[in-house]
Amino acid sequence: MDQVAAQRAGRLTPLPSLEMGMSPVSTGVDVNSGYTRVYGAHIAWSSPETPLAREINPRAVYERLFRAANPQNAPVKRDKLLLDWVLEDANRLAKNLGAADRRRMDEYLTGVRSVEERLERADHRESSSWRPRAPFDAQHPPTEPPQSHTEHARLMLDMIVLAFQTDTTRICTFTFGNEFDNESFSFLDGVSGSHHEISHHDHTADKLRQYQLINLWHVEQYAYILRKLRDIREGERSLLDNSMVLFGSGMRDGNIHDSHDLPIVLGGRGGGRIDTGQHLVFSKDSPLSNLFVAMLDAFGAKVERFADSTGPARGVLT
Repeated sequence: MDQVAAQRAGRLTPLPSLEMGMSPVSTGVDVNSGYTRVYGAHIAWSSPETPLAREINPRAVYERLFRAANPQNAPVKRDKLLLDWVLEDANRLAKNLGAADRRRMDEYLTGVRSVEERLERADHRESSSWRPRAPFDAQHPPTEPPQSHTEHARLMLDMIVLAFQTDTTRICTFTFGNEFDNESFSFLDGVSGSHHEISHHDHTADKLRQYQLINLWHVEQYAYILRKLRDIREGERSLLDNSMVLFGSGMRDGNIHDSHDLPIVLGGRGGGRIDTGQHLVFSKDSPLSNLFVAMLDAFGAKVERFADSTGPARGVLT
């Protein structure tokens, strides 16, 4: 959905979209599913076969936003030359690799080519009349590396807010972790394991309690970005009023990998197109993509269908 929107509105901003995460991309094949881990490490794809490279370092995101907003200061030609050298070395190395390693190399090169396309766009933007809607402070980029998991998450969310506030891009995706991520949540009082491990709680009381604490942490981060957007004024509205912030998961219950009856939250008014302040319950097996169709309509990128949609989700639009 994000890339459908980017195809319609991406030309209006220096970055058509911004892909972000917190964990390095997993590679290789998952022994449980038999699929490449690339699927579990990306939610943004430019085609069915092409995942978009993610940024996981908040400082790198800031520098990318700053350079996109100041193309006259961005050494694009130097970066393109360095990228050419990387591709040349990688293609030469690939000839001497076995099948498994070649597959990993292909996954890596997909990300490199995505960076190459972004540099091409930046090179063509130097004469653009676009200007940032808010100033960047080049003297105070985010710290590197973040000191904690919560600080990391909030710095990344701050970058989304900055991207929207400056209008450097209007489309962002962000993942808190990869599928099968083993990031420990022991920094939370009362939690002693990873989200993935504890999601397989087998209905034991202690694991269910820990599962609730981890989910609460994620909801708190969602509330954090909503508050940040709400506190920035854009004319008579707030930045939150002019945004749509979708929060959710592809599973309802990790214990049995249940992907039905998903708890999805949509914040923001989408410029007045989203009817907020309500809890909607849909019929069994209603496609989540129906919500995406409604959101694309609110964004100004109306489509008749998306994925397995059957129409726009009822009651979402004003």
